[in-house]
Amino acid sequence: MIKSYFSQTILAILLVLVISPELFAQTRALPNRNIQAVTTPSTQQSPKINWDYFNDFQDTTALNNMVHENVDGNNDHESILLGLGLNFFDDAWLLLHFTNEPNYWAASNSYFDTTEAADRWLITPPIFVNNWSSLAWKALSVNLGGTPTSEDYEIYVSDSLILSSADVSGAPFYSVNEEANTWTEHVLDISDFYGDTIQIAIRHTSLSQGILAIDDLRVGYIHEPEGGMLGDFENVTAFSTDLSPWITLDLDSSVTYVLEGVSYPGSGDPASFIPFNPDLTDPSVSGIDVYEGDQFGVVFSAVAGPFGNAPNNDWLISPKATIDPGGKVSFYAKSFSHLWGLERFRVGVTTSDPEADNFTIITPGNYVQVDTAWTYFEYDLSLWANQDVHVGINCVSDTAFIFCIDDIRIDSLGTVSTPGFELEEMEVFPNPSTGMVYLNRIEQAQVRILDLMGREHYFMHSASYKNRIDLSHLPAGLYIIQVMRGSDRISRKIQLIR
Repeated sequence: MIKSYFSQTILAILLVLVISPELFAQTRALPNRNIQAVTTPSTQQSPKINWDYFNDFQDTTALNNMVHENVDGNNDHESILLGLGLNFFDDAWLLLHFTNEPNYWAASNSYFDTTEAADRWLITPPIFVNNWSSLAWKALSVNLGGTPTSEDYEIYVSDSLILSSADVSGAPFYSVNEEANTWTEHVLDISDFYGDTIQIAIRHTSLSQGILAIDDLRVGYIHEPEGGMLGDFENVTAFSTDLSPWITLDLDSSVTYVLEGVSYPGSGDPASFIPFNPDLTDPSVSGIDVYEGDQFGVVFSAVAGPFGNAPNNDWLISPKATIDPGGKVSFYAKSFSHLWGLERFRVGVTTSDPEADNFTIITPGNYVQVDTAWTYFEYDLSLWANQDVHVGINCVSDTAFIFCIDDIRIDSLGTVSTPGFELEEMEVFPNPSTGMVYLNRIEQAQVRILDLMGREHYFMHSASYKNRIDLSHLPAGLYIIQVMRGSDRISRKIQLIR
């Protein structure tokens, strides 16, 4: 931690000057990214979602029920074996973590004592796909210093039993060339395997690179917007304090910590939530991973001391929305680092004006702490069903560093304003379909599926921009999708095939 202090004499002089908050901002360096083997149980939280399969590698036995093979038979380079003290030869994949972070991940090496390509396999146990149909994971090419590495790997999906890599044949389901040096989320549609038992095989294939990291490997329902409101920080100007139509309150009014050696608009200024884009800083910040897209929300810690006013008291407040029966608010959040303490937040709801004192806090205790990997949180809003409310997220961190948040979703019957899309803009795909149909751009509308005799087979109220409808229970044939919003109505034909 780097902090700048001034003598009492200098302070006395400066107090009579026009003071710039940026001048007194305190800096913190990016955490050390050294890696080490896992030796103790992790304190990292797991997302609160029911998956068909989920492995966040937080358990020290996380690799025990997976097949891992060293097919290439190459020995690790001495910089890996002796410099890092890691031996990938025997097990092919190891559990590692960055020294400053409690989040664990699976890792494979491609830097050998000879110039040959890696052929390292990691294979899941059998998985029955009965909860939607997506495969997702996060991956990272670990930068060990010097020239960044770019790892290559392949993903195989098989509905035949895989006991070893020898049982895998055919082309890969998906290939990644030159994985990024920041955690990157990948999501694949595997709807063709809905109702099947499958196995996932990851094959590391890099040539003389370094270490490939895999985390949060999961199969099932990948959380999509279920509500009429999405805060993903993508459609606002990076580093801006204006997040309209969302509302921000900076109640601590404090100068903030800044990233050492990194410049960006408003650095060190008093601020609440801002959209952060690590690619647009000077220089770009490689140590901050985005959950999804290019930007996410951050709150920089309020500074303690004569020009600060820690702890944080910063609010991000949604536009007023009508809550869906059984609705919830959900989001992903993380602490950038735990070196100065984990970040803290609260969630509140108000039916009144969007002022801090009006919110009823719905999170447990005085605050919720956030670990250093993107973690899913959701909170029930059913007490406010059919009521018009603001939902607020309150950062109350105490001299930590950077609170990160993304993909805020609120299940609602719509905002208390005019919908943003005309029904004529509705998107229907795929068409023909084997059963799973996606309807986009129809928020705040009623959806009916009719056969050609006019009989209704499906009904839903769409509060969301994106919608997924499972029609696999219907016989093959031609159907009508009828969408209504108020007095507006539109119809589209959809063909189901088997």
